[in-house]
Amino acid sequence: MRITLTVLAMFLLTACIPAEPLKAETSQPVRNTPLAQNPTPPAVTSSATPTSDGVPLLPLPGDTPIPPMTRTPDLKFDTLSDSPIITGTFCCGFTTPEFVRNYLPEFQIRADGRYIWVLRDDSGSRKVMQTLISQERLAEILQQIASSGFFTWNDRYANDLVADVADKCIKLSLQEGEKSVCEYAEGAPEAFHELFRFLGTGAGETGSEFVPDAGYLELGVFDVDFVNPTLKWSDSDFQLNKVPSGGTWIEGEALTRLWQALNEAPWGPVVEENGVFYIFTIRLAGLSLEDPPARTGP
Repeated sequence: MRITLTVLAMFLLTACIPAEPLKAETSQPVRNTPLAQNPTPPAVTSSATPTSDGVPLLPLPGDTPIPPMTRTPDLKFDTLSDSPIITGTFCCGFTTPEFVRNYLPEFQIRADGRYIWVLRDDSGSRKVMQTLISQERLAEILQQIASSGFFTWNDRYANDLVADVADKCIKLSLQEGEKSVCEYAEGAPEAFHELFRFLGTGAGETGSEFVPDAGYLELGVFDVDFVNPTLKWSDSDFQLNKVPSGGTWIEGEALTRLWQALNEAPWGPVVEENGVFYIFTIRLAGLSLEDPPARTGP
């Protein structure tokens, strides 16, 4: 596909960074298999019921107010499920398709203890972290979420006078059902933001850098020269001009180099090969917000 100068200008002006900047500590990368199932974005509803801290809510047009959940459910979860038990997203507002495809949930914890979270620095670069926690630790985190007041909060807080921002959401998937709390622009209790920061920085875990084993690569060609590409490409074993227009699965050294460049500029990484400039996306099965096509063959 071709990307015009107008689209590029709009892209650079409107791309958003969906998380508060965080300083990431240096750690040695290790390889790990991408998660096996794509998380479903949280269902978003709205409520006009005041919260316990007295913050008024602005209902969406035509919405019926939904009262908050007043009972903490059983915190049991399906230990055999590969879907996330806890998920946090801050996406996507008014942005580009490339940003959405490159977006990873801010954090997700699965029943088997796999914990993936994203750290961002002041420039918007990201570092994807991973660790494995015990079932006991996962139970402790769920109890911390319940103790924060999560199950007494409304499903959605919003200031609908604000345009083109992203919903910030925390979602729990338990045996009794699902509970999501989302904020659009403002209105959620401060405890919601404290909880989001806690889970989005590893919940006290150290972790190591996540490097995927396989990813789905797509390229878009710019009509103009890009002054400062994120990466200059030279690889006789994997040539970008040979990538099919619909994308392809990649792995190995080519994926590692492109993944590093993507993490430097997740809102729009650009790679240059022999004078041709490409914006690229990499989607990971079971980890990216938007799932890639199913992989076939070896």
